[in-house]
Amino acid sequence: MTKLPLDHFRLLGVKPGVNSSEIERTLVERLRNPPSEGYSLESLDARAEILRSSGAFLMDEQRCRSHGRQLATIPGEDGPDEGRFSGIELEPGQEMVAPLLLLEAQDNLQAFELALELLSRRGETAAFRGHQQADLLLMAALAARRASQQMWTKRLYDQSAQILERVIQVMAQHPSQARRKAILEDDLYKVVPFQVLDLLSQESCTPAERQRGLRSLKALIDHRGGLDAEDDEQCSPIVFRDFFKQIRPRLTIDEQLGLFEGYSVQGASTATFLLAYTRAAAGFQRRQPAHVDAALAALEAVDVEGLEPEKACLLLLLGQPDAAQDMVKSCQDPRLCQWLASYPSTSDSLPGLCSFCSQWLERHVLPCYRDVDPRGKVDLDAYFLDPQVQGYIKDRDSLPAPRPGPPESKSSGVNGEEKAKQMKDLALFTPANPVKQAPQAEQTGQQEPLSLPPPHRWPDVGGASTARPAAKNNEAMDSAPVAPQGRTLWPLMAKTAMVAGVTIALLVLRPWSLLTTTARTPVSPPPQPPSPPPDAAALNNPPPALPSLANTPTPLDLPRIQAVQDAEALDLAGVTTLLRSWLHVKASVLDTSPATRPSPDILDALALLAVPDQVTAVLNQHRSLRERGEQLNVKTTLGDVALLAQTPSQVSARVVLTYAESTRDAGGATTNTLGPTILRNDYTFVREQQGWRLLRFSPSPPLGIASR
Repeated sequence: MTKLPLDHFRLLGVKPGVNSSEIERTLVERLRNPPSEGYSLESLDARAEILRSSGAFLMDEQRCRSHGRQLATIPGEDGPDEGRFSGIELEPGQEMVAPLLLLEAQDNLQAFELALELLSRRGETAAFRGHQQADLLLMAALAARRASQQMWTKRLYDQSAQILERVIQVMAQHPSQARRKAILEDDLYKVVPFQVLDLLSQESCTPAERQRGLRSLKALIDHRGGLDAEDDEQCSPIVFRDFFKQIRPRLTIDEQLGLFEGYSVQGASTATFLLAYTRAAAGFQRRQPAHVDAALAALEAVDVEGLEPEKACLLLLLGQPDAAQDMVKSCQDPRLCQWLASYPSTSDSLPGLCSFCSQWLERHVLPCYRDVDPRGKVDLDAYFLDPQVQGYIKDRDSLPAPRPGPPESKSSGVNGEEKAKQMKDLALFTPANPVKQAPQAEQTGQQEPLSLPPPHRWPDVGGASTARPAAKNNEAMDSAPVAPQGRTLWPLMAKTAMVAGVTIALLVLRPWSLLTTTARTPVSPPPQPPSPPPDAAALNNPPPALPSLANTPTPLDLPRIQAVQDAEALDLAGVTTLLRSWLHVKASVLDTSPATRPSPDILDALALLAVPDQVTAVLNQHRSLRERGEQLNVKTTLGDVALLAQTPSQVSARVVLTYAESTRDAGGATTNTLGPTILRNDYTFVREQQGWRLLRFSPSPPLGIASR
């Protein structure tokens, strides 16, 4: 006989010690409100029969007290455990409704496991009828979805994804479940990005877990249609490019080679572009110029313009300085031209090109891999003096070096706007400031972008051409790139080809750095997603889209904010933390130039800290400023903060602020100023599934008048 792993109190939904009238009232309520998901009448009748039996048991006061004492007994204290309660015995045929009762008791994982066990008995009993199978499939789908959401709220993303994978495999065996399978797959691909980040970010990840993470990453890319596919803003669960920027530094060179090669052979231009960068990293890091040769071939296969700087760097690493300089002469890229112009006027562009290549490797190629130290410096001396490199260049020297003429348009039938879009697509998936998650605790900074002005055409491997708006308040400001202060020259690199039997000698001195020292900012971890909403009753509506995976602005202390939002109670220190962050992010949005829009990471931070109505109000204010061609610089300093009211779900605080603002027109001229002045506002925070967020704020009432 099957046992239902619930006690009578949990089954009925009452607490031990309640009186008979309360038990009867709860029983009537449960019978009047059966589940509405579409179960068969037979299953609902079996459910009602079990509930009535449990109600009758508990309304017997003697049995009810005895049952309560039995449950309160600590195992092992009163002798053997044979008499300890182990579940409610079910009559034959009633076991098919057991998962439904576990679901109602919110024991979702056990309901899921039991539903799968009962489905596996289909071939063992002739009594398993069609409607029972349909009911069990519905129970399994609902239980898996709710159990997955429970894992999600606990940030157990791998377990959350695995539950969905298991139930999808079951649904795939039943053609009638195609609609439910599609909904569950949609749920899965909302969880997978966080599963991948969770698995691949762990230093202690087992080989099996790492392989699972890599498989999930490839499945996610396949699900969206490859790296070249565009996300549907209405349906996409994540901003994929932001996710991919975070995941790349968590993959090794070999893992990225395998990933990009698979998509490159399918003709994916983005994968081919990233494959070229990865081969360049492998060639330089491992002193294997064959990879550099393959990187050059990959770039030649990318049907876009503006890749001359990368090709010139690769030719240089292949010991082809003449070909590299010819490539430079035909290049009109603004960044490379300005870089070379910073050297004294000579007929030889090689010193500037060598310095450019060194910075390109150090800033944009090598930091994107788990197995490369992001703090390492590029040493071209060591590279060219390596015996493997010298041997390869010697063997390759017998081949004629490429000497390209003026670049030809490879997309003559494409207008300028489409060309720009194509180039942008290639740069979507590589961080502008890639940060390798080093295991050492002392890692403190990000890689800085190249100091010279960003280009409009050269794919800056992550869109560094769009600078992050500076935080214009009194607490923190982003550090802007600083122009070079001093210059020294490289001696000329030897440009003669190898003569048979003579060892190649590339006289390369260490390059100077064009980068002045700037303040390092702490690395912010990937943001945690919010808790999912309650499951839709009939499995018709998937959970809402997950937030963007872009990093929130570096001045924010994201781990501290997340800890405050996850806390059961919001205290005075937590209110102060959220207020400081909210005021900083709001000021950043309003101070965005009229010619641009707030960056995605700023918008993500805004949505993290406040409910949608408050976010919309800030964006509407920014839109009004843009329409007038203005931007607003706000400086706010927190003074006294005092709690007014505090409940488990809502907290109000009265705050004294020092406030000042100034409005500037498109030309940068100040058109209006206010303050500094003292303001008194009341702020209310509400605890939602995403955590504590700002609900509303308003001016405090005059002293002596009670606030509403």
